[in-house]
Amino acid sequence: MKTLCVIKNLLITIGLVIIAGSCKEQLLERKPDNKLVVPTTIDDFKALMEDPYTFLTNYLNYAIVSSAEYELTLENWQSLSFAPERNAYIWASDVFEQSTASGGWDNYYKQILYTNIVLEGLEKIAETQQNKEDRDQLKGVALFYRSNAFFHLALIFADVYKAESNNSLGIPLRLTSDINAPTRRATLGETYARITADLEEAIQLLPDFQRHVTRPAKAPAFALLARVYLYMGNYQQALHCADQALQRKPNLIDFNQLSWQDDYPMEMYNIETIFYANVSASASFRAPICRVKTELFNSYDDRDLRKQAFFGLNEDESHSFKGSYTGSNALFSGLSSNEMYLIKAECQARTGDLDAAMETLNTLLKTRWEEGAFEPLHSENQLDALKAIINERKKELLMRGLRWYDLKRLNTDERFQETLTHNLDGTVYELPPNDSRYTFLIPWYIIEATGIEQNKR
Repeated sequence: MKTLCVIKNLLITIGLVIIAGSCKEQLLERKPDNKLVVPTTIDDFKALMEDPYTFLTNYLNYAIVSSAEYELTLENWQSLSFAPERNAYIWASDVFEQSTASGGWDNYYKQILYTNIVLEGLEKIAETQQNKEDRDQLKGVALFYRSNAFFHLALIFADVYKAESNNSLGIPLRLTSDINAPTRRATLGETYARITADLEEAIQLLPDFQRHVTRPAKAPAFALLARVYLYMGNYQQALHCADQALQRKPNLIDFNQLSWQDDYPMEMYNIETIFYANVSASASFRAPICRVKTELFNSYDDRDLRKQAFFGLNEDESHSFKGSYTGSNALFSGLSSNEMYLIKAECQARTGDLDAAMETLNTLLKTRWEEGAFEPLHSENQLDALKAIINERKKELLMRGLRWYDLKRLNTDERFQETLTHNLDGTVYELPPNDSRYTFLIPWYIIEATGIEQNKR
């Protein structure tokens, strides 16, 4: 732990330079304390990659605020102390304005900095029979975390992926820890090619056995790649990866066994968790401020046990969310088997295997309903199957940041487009499909430091 602390102190000294991509003279002239330990050994790199405070948080809070899964009263909205959170709720043109908030930009590039230091450091360590396993696994871990950071940055700060327009702007792909390397925005095609390449390589290097759900292994890498390929519309590859993840982690919770009356019925590290991560906090997520959209709450059948397990009753008869897989009021943003069943079902439907798609969906749903009450779903055609699966994604995966992911990708198809609305005491705010506000503006201090192109409004 002491080694990890001194390593982190050194990295923080140069971290702002890497994050902003700036070579400001006064920062570069700072001399690190000679007593600080530069990471050079496999043990050093292992300590760096096992830091939960750096790698087990996904910065999706503004995406969740923007997803219209819950609503606020005018009084509660005005009481939010952080302007970017208020702005995200009403889909302001510039969520961050001139604040120091970054929507996770700084945090994700800090993760990328750490992984690049590890990847470069491992290249300098000669492979031996004794260190090969540790060396390979560490490289796989670093690639997993780097691809995760790149993917979430692209989800927030780049347009939705379309194969026919992959020359549009992606994100800066920092592939070196060199603070003097220029910062430029890659294309969307280059961005997703890097994300998928990192994950494909990580799968080859990571172990099948997962020491804990907070540690990368093959199952989390396949699960993350399934999510990425689904977003890209590569349904054959997404199906393959979801299937591979489920072969390793197929378990589902029987909601009949839950104590619904508990404040938080879902246990932390439960059997559906493939990889654990949470979301950075936002005030509006918490009861009683959080009021789940009435139409969303009413979409659950009374015999659907998620209605009791996921929602708590507020004093004003509205409902707040309590179904996080963190076992607390913190929100879950990791990878889980229920998501993989839904990815598998959607990809089976999109590739024409409708019977298999409904069988996969029913496998999940029968664990959610009162015992003996669930009647298996059937579909007459592909559109019916897709509507059923996408509806269940909305009900099963809420408050994870995945709704934003779904809105962006599904808005490209007229059959599934939605206009989001919020009503604050008579003032109605809207976010139409494919609006430019689905891509957040990059924080202005990053633009000023690097000179990279800003997203359009």
